[in-house]
Amino acid sequence: MPAPPVDPPISDTQRALARKFTSVWLLGPPPGEGVDRLIAHLFTSAEAEVALQLRPYRQRPVEDVARRLHRVPEAVQPLLDGMADKATIYRGRTGYMLLPIVPGMFEYLLMGGGDDEWYRTYAELFEELFGTGYARAYTSTRLSALRSVPATGRSPREIPIGRDLDTRSRVLDDDALLAMMDAHEQYGVLNVCQCRHSRRMTGHRCRRGEPEDGCLIFGDFARASVDRGRGRRITRDEMCDVIDRRREQRLVFLTGNVAPESPNVICTCCECCCHMLELVNEWEGQRWIAPARHLLAVDEQGCDHCGLCRPACGTRAHRVERKVHSFLPQRCIGCGNCVDACPQGALQLAPNPRYRRPAPTFEKLGWRLAPAAGLAMLRARLTRRR
Repeated sequence: MPAPPVDPPISDTQRALARKFTSVWLLGPPPGEGVDRLIAHLFTSAEAEVALQLRPYRQRPVEDVARRLHRVPEAVQPLLDGMADKATIYRGRTGYMLLPIVPGMFEYLLMGGGDDEWYRTYAELFEELFGTGYARAYTSTRLSALRSVPATGRSPREIPIGRDLDTRSRVLDDDALLAMMDAHEQYGVLNVCQCRHSRRMTGHRCRRGEPEDGCLIFGDFARASVDRGRGRRITRDEMCDVIDRRREQRLVFLTGNVAPESPNVICTCCECCCHMLELVNEWEGQRWIAPARHLLAVDEQGCDHCGLCRPACGTRAHRVERKVHSFLPQRCIGCGNCVDACPQGALQLAPNPRYRRPAPTFEKLGWRLAPAAGLAMLRARLTRRR
């Protein structure tokens, strides 16, 4: 029998870069063989030497990188562009920067839908690393970085803009999905859902959707993704069709916690593939999701305990034991999928007094999250030292 394949040796430079990715400021995992193998797969030794000169979250010009390496920019530029083309680093208007393993690199690297041996190996290494549960160290503090977007009730194409509907339908206001559609002229769909795509490459079959059910993108995000070949442009009517189909699949709509006018992405998530819902369901990740504008209200008298709400819920907020329904409000993120699933009308969306308007832009969101994010990272650092 042929010998099993042996991983290539990991260089000191690759291990040094891996240590950089373990930083709590990058929401990284603890140091270990798993992260070493992942980074060694993503970066050659030559690439790692250059990547070590980059900063997280802040772009560094090629001239600055070259100066730090005592080289000319022409010698460094091809390596930087090669990494950016692979999406292992980010290329912006003023330079290059590192992204966290997740969220960041994982989404950026997979959104194009690449599916060859290099991507499959990456998926295996990533799923193994994320499956250790290291991200739980960062969920001790409420961050409110994401928000759920209820997609219950009638199709967006059937709803006149500006009218309020009853609570069994999607309540229209500036926090609703329709407001996002009305605020932009450019719409798109990413080539794949990164989570379902990664899981498919490791042999998993999604119970709700397909890997090709990619994230919904709006405004400049749609334009940039389409221009880079990571998504396709669609019309408003086509976006309505996509939303209707994803709603029928009982997918959970999650988006960045910014105002509808900001360019944004809506992930349509399933509990069997989505790593954010995995974080919610397994490691108290609901602290990363902002209190929804509307949460679920249950009419216990009207409930006949049929149990149809349970499979519709992606966060295990409904239970049916011995043919008796119970609701766990602390697990509800306000997605509204169970409202449409209830044939008795015993479930409604009610105003949430803890709701806070989203930030106007991602930059403002970053400033809003900075204190809580810093606290979460410090807690993770202290935990790691124990």
